[in-house]
Amino acid sequence: MSVKIISAISSNGLIGKNGELVVKNKLDMQYFKEKTIGTKVMGMQNIVIMGRKTFESMGSKPLPKRKNVVISSTKIDVSGVDTYSNLNEAIGYNTYKMIPRPEIWLIGGAAIYEEGMEYADEIYLTVSKTKVEFTKEDAVARFPVINPMIWGNPSMNVFYIPGYDKGDEFSRTDQDIALYTYKRSNA
Repeated sequence: MSVKIISAISSNGLIGKNGELVVKNKLDMQYFKEKTIGTKVMGMQNIVIMGRKTFESMGSKPLPKRKNVVISSTKIDVSGVDTYSNLNEAIGYNTYKMIPRPEIWLIGGAAIYEEGMEYADEIYLTVSKTKVEFTKEDAVARFPVINPMIWGNPSMNVFYIPGYDKGDEFSRTDQDIALYTYKRSNA
């Protein structure tokens, strides 16, 4: 079984503010798509698992070319979406029945990431250099703390957005980002 976490965060660890993603970056979105779609293993699609609020923030539509699983206490009645009441059940069912096993990607939100740390073998984390300001009235979602005793030191790639200083296809509000990959020390 291969369970992976993928997320994008601000420099101060936020993934969301008032129901919106805080990192909106075309390069990161492409990276997310390529990683989570991956390559089919014997015709099987990779699996993305998310919480109900994350699913609703995407317009309540499944992501194409991936098996979509939503963790919710109520059934999500959308074609192409399976619903489970908890993460353990979703991961267990989707790994037990399938051989070979596709990759499972945990894609949010904060509670899924927090609980998912127990199951994950790898974390793919995009970090924006932008710090997101917020007040106590804002509803913020944070990425959980990554314990270096469990995850060790990450590998890192820094990507600078083309056109950032030229004002072409990317706006000046796009951020420079770094991509970190953590592997569980005992994996």
